[in-house]
Amino acid sequence: MIVIDWGTTNFRAYYLPNDSEIKLLKNNDKGMKFIPNGMFEQEILQLFEQHKFLYDLKDNVVCMAGMVGAKNGWYEVPYLKAPISLEKLVSGLHTFNLSWQVPAFIVPGMSITNKFGLFDVMRGEETQLLGLCTLTSEENLSVILPGTHSKHATVQGRQLTDFYTMMTGELFALLNQYSILTQGMPENYEDDAGFLKGVEVGFSVPLSNALFSTRTQCLNQQLAPESVRSYLSGIIIGNEISYLSAEQTHYVIGSKGIAARYIKALAHLNYQHKAVDGETCFLQGIKFIAQKYLEGK
Repeated sequence: MIVIDWGTTNFRAYYLPNDSEIKLLKNNDKGMKFIPNGMFEQEILQLFEQHKFLYDLKDNVVCMAGMVGAKNGWYEVPYLKAPISLEKLVSGLHTFNLSWQVPAFIVPGMSITNKFGLFDVMRGEETQLLGLCTLTSEENLSVILPGTHSKHATVQGRQLTDFYTMMTGELFALLNQYSILTQGMPENYEDDAGFLKGVEVGFSVPLSNALFSTRTQCLNQQLAPESVRSYLSGIIIGNEISYLSAEQTHYVIGSKGIAARYIKALAHLNYQHKAVDGETCFLQGIKFIAQKYLEGK
């Protein structure tokens, strides 16, 4: 299998010759927003040309998930409506052949009317959630998938029963770059004390007021300038965590960098948590889907 995690910004391709071996073929900034004029197949062709041994494999399948299946992606793959078993992802695959007759598929995303009564969607995270289910024997899971648009998901017996999106990463990026809160402040993001102070404030104070405290805490010298950006990050993550139950263990699926901030915040707020590597979950999930796909051929 050739497995591709194709997001808006990044393109990660892997070769999986068997159940245990994984070879990273490419990891770069060739996400769908950087592909000119919809030339998605050409990107995969370059991958095959770069790794010529792929041409020698008669039974290649190109397995893709993520924003490549979005409205502005390669093909728009309809969302499956949750609540639904994650194993049903196989039923919504968009299957096709590449021009050199290699079969390919794109995993569908999920949609839901969430617990707040609002329509919500995900693409890519559903594959990670399925992967997590294959890695743990626990039936009931509360999962945080941090990122630009962080997701909180509830899974019961491999059924995705609820999820909602928090624009944590994008909100921080916008405020950090354009707002009055960080104007003239040092480019420092590694102040743990400032971050955890922000987590406490964001967790307990209405978000809009908590955000403005980034400025006022600095004005009254309760916050050092070099702590401002970390404090701001803590506020937004702390506010996100405030919507989670303190009675559950929360799985954090993500890369080490961003997951570490959530783990630090959860531990500080005395929330039970477990960290799981996002790449591992993705690969486990798409392998499960691919095996079901191949069984049905």
